Amino acid sequence: MNPGSNQHTPKKKWTDDTLIAMLLAGGSERERALTHLVQLCSPRFLSYARWKYWRLGTDQVHDAFSDALLDLIKALERDQYNGTASLATFLNKIFHRRCIDILRQKPTNGENVSMDELVPLPADEHTDKSDAQDCLELAMGKLPKKKRDLLADWSDGYSYEEIATRNELTVNSVGPTLNLAKQQLEAAIRQLCQQKVSVCLGLCQQIN
Repeated sequence: MNPGSNQHTPKKKWTDDTLIAMLLAGGSERERALTHLVQLCSPRFLSYARWKYWRLGTDQVHDAFSDALLDLIKALERDQYNGTASLATFLNKIFHRRCIDILRQKPTNGENVSMDELVPLPADEHTDKSDAQDCLELAMGKLPKKKRDLLADWSDGYSYEEIATRNELTVNSVGPTLNLAKQQLEAAIRQLCQQKVSVCLGLCQQIN
């Protein structure tokens, strides 16, 4: 199942119970349910993931989504879905875990990081995300290496306990230190905005 093969929203929306039954049935019913989930979820899931995990290639993001669909079926077969969240939300969590797993297999040098929780995603679909990423790289380059490493670990989904171990911090100090790093990054971005750096213009409109 290629998550990029069909970007159209399905004309009808099946309930989660219906989709679960179809996925567990196997055969053509499962294929129909998977196609439905791809059409329903992949446009927004993949768009967001390409921003948040932009160190991953497009093929890797697509592979992560395909693997997440298979993981979803396994989780349903093992009765690991309790229904407290929607099926799409459950799939999204699996997908992000897959992306993080791929990132953790890649060398992390702290040079690049996605700061989607600090800087809002562009509201205008015509905003050039590659420019925003270039701007983030420039801003990250203004930070000390320890701050870059800390932000990279946070972006890659490490827990506070893991971040503390990797950065020689106490668990209680991770939050305040991380917040300070975010503030320094935002200040660096705003400095680039004041300098009217061309690749930052779109991002500047979002944070001002």
